[in-house]
Order: sequence, then structure tokens, then C-alpha cells
Amino acid sequence: MAKVNHLNYIPSSGNIYCERLRDIVSFDNVHVMQHCNECRFYNGSVQGEGVECLYEDPDAGDNSFIALRDDMDNLMLCNRRLKRFNEQDYGKK
Repeated sequence: MAKVNHLNYIPSSGNIYCERLRDIVSFDNVHVMQHCNECRFYNGSVQGEGVECLYEDPDAGDNSFIALRDDMDNLMLCNRRLKRFNEQDYGKK
């Protein structure tokens, strides 16, 4: 499966989906220092407007990138990813 570049633009709330933590997080300098700098998914900055994260996303179809621009985009991605992780864990039992 090909990796998809997720362009996480910072919405007015300041919250984005973090694949490493599998949660909605406050994207600030503390988060960058504690998580992004060591993250295997980190793929750079979105021109100073957010963060790029590169990881496999079977729900992306044939897209090579996904732009997340607001809270709803982030919430939908978070819910979709958590559902997929839960289904994978359930299937292993």
C-alpha cells in the first residue's frame, strides 16, 4: 500500500489529528518538540501553515495526498483511523 501525504493545515482551534498519538492534539511548539521531531510519520512543514504527515491510509483511495483544513476534516480522519485500528485489533483476537 502506498503512503499518503496528509497536509494538516492548522485550523482556528489549533487542533489537528496526530497519527502517532492517534488523537486530536493541540498543534503548538511543545507538540512539535515532544512528538513531531522524533516521529516516523513527520514529513515536514506545510509552508509554515501546518504539518505534513506521511503514512499508509487505505481510505484515501488513489490520492497521493489529503488536505485537512478544518476541525471537521480532522475529526472525521480521527474517527475513521480509530475505527480501522479497532477493527484490526478485533480481528486479531
